[in-house]
Amino acid sequence: MPSQRFVVVVIGTRTDPRSDKLVKELRERTSSLRESGERLDIVSQYRINSLPVDARAVAVVLCHRGMRKSEAEIMAIAEVRKRGIAIIPVVPDLRKFTTVAPIEVKDFNGFELSHLVDIGELAGLLLESLGLQRSKRKIFISYARMDSSAVAQQLREAFAARWYSVFLDTISIRPGAVFQEELLQELADSDAVVLLNSPNVKSRPYVQQEIAFADQAGVSGVEVGWPGMSRMREGGFFMPLPLDKKSALIRGGVVKGLTPAGIRRVLRRVADMRTVMQLKRERGMLELVRCYAQTQGWTAVPYFGRHIELRQGAARIRLDLALGVPTSLDLERAFQSRSQRSRPAGRLLYDPLGITDRQADHLNFLGTHLDLQYLHPNDASQWAFIP
Repeated sequence: MPSQRFVVVVIGTRTDPRSDKLVKELRERTSSLRESGERLDIVSQYRINSLPVDARAVAVVLCHRGMRKSEAEIMAIAEVRKRGIAIIPVVPDLRKFTTVAPIEVKDFNGFELSHLVDIGELAGLLLESLGLQRSKRKIFISYARMDSSAVAQQLREAFAARWYSVFLDTISIRPGAVFQEELLQELADSDAVVLLNSPNVKSRPYVQQEIAFADQAGVSGVEVGWPGMSRMREGGFFMPLPLDKKSALIRGGVVKGLTPAGIRRVLRRVADMRTVMQLKRERGMLELVRCYAQTQGWTAVPYFGRHIELRQGAARIRLDLALGVPTSLDLERAFQSRSQRSRPAGRLLYDPLGITDRQADHLNFLGTHLDLQYLHPNDASQWAFIP
């Protein structure tokens, strides 16, 4: 299988500090591409004409007030549009988008980068556009209603404004649904869990069950700790984020809500961790496959964010990978990646942990009609298909 080339085109001034920070962030997040012989190239506006036609590319336009007078930058935007490459315009303030961004990018929704510390969110969006990062953008908030509902609601609104789908048990499960089944499926299908470690959490068994299940499903996240609260033993695999007077509104020793700075801390921490959390989850599935494949003389090679390839001499077997509940796009990708000579038509690897019976029946129906083989990473007996 030929190596895929990924490209991020950066259009802007050479001295823009946003560019240096973004390049460093992207380099760190895509270092695992080397395992599959792939790479991410980050090129300036002066090298657009050298891009291969088969490269998977996205462009980021770092808008500034003098851009409309920069012939090189405007020509670069025109070339990117001509090639049909997606564009993400970046501005300091979306309310002033039309005064900063050139007219050539007016058709594209912009990204507000008011602080360099938010570069992680931009890097994640670029990787999503390249197909290297999970694009569902789902967050699960685990909390005790008695003393942290206000904070949970604040975070729900803030994450939703950043294009995340947010699960909050009070409003995310429809009446009539089996509560626990839906909850576990949403948890297994999330990118990250935000655990609100408030005084009442430890007396709420269901929160402890959620965290234990998240660990089992390989979903990690952030533990937002109330002042004076020790870390939850069940959440030892979460990144701690203790609240203080700068990040929380504290009255009489009680947290009444988060400050704008506190909300930004949580958003940034999740954005900074998403790629690492995805990679960790993929690694967990890879190791299960690799252990069995090696006993059969096969080498398992990960393709970050997409699939695993089994190699033995000249033979190649592709296992498309889905985290959480497979989407129709995951099924389409697995089906289209099939070899003309292979049976089944495609192979999709995912962990059904937490998936409801209704959703499982739906996936099986679609898989049968698409001639897809579903593979469970924990079940080595399924690997009998290896020639």
